[in-house]
Amino acid sequence: MKKVKLKLVVIIGLCWVILGNMALAETHWNIQSVDADGYGTHPDLLTSNKIMVEGIVLNRPDYMLNSKPDYDNGDLGGSWQIYIQGDINDHAGTTVWMGQNYDNVWGGSGMYPDPNWTYELYKLTHDPCTAYEIRPGDKVRVTGLLKFY
Repeated sequence: MKKVKLKLVVIIGLCWVILGNMALAETHWNIQSVDADGYGTHPDLLTSNKIMVEGIVLNRPDYMLNSKPDYDNGDLGGSWQIYIQGDINDHAGTTVWMGQNYDNVWGGSGMYPDPNWTYELYKLTHDPCTAYEIRPGDKVRVTGLLKFY
């Protein structure tokens, strides 16, 4: 059996939702499935279809990457990232990432000038209904594009 080190990234145009009656989220296990050669097998991996995953936030995003707006640097600009861990019977976890210029990532479509990026960061870290700031230990549901790195 071949061991494969995975880093999954869900690129997000995201809306946090305090979990209620919504469609079933995909399991971390399913989005991390690989074939015998170590390639991802999820059917939405190479599509523009969005997936939903839920879990427990493990970190503060400001401890991970530099989110400072930097539209003109020619690369990804500011970046934002959290890790979410599945619960109940879904014991895997997923990296959730967003870049200011994620148009520079295969399959991405979006670039944020600095003021827009600052606003997007606020939306990434706050529940849209209550303005509650998402913190480690919170259970969240994330909707976004699935990429395999």
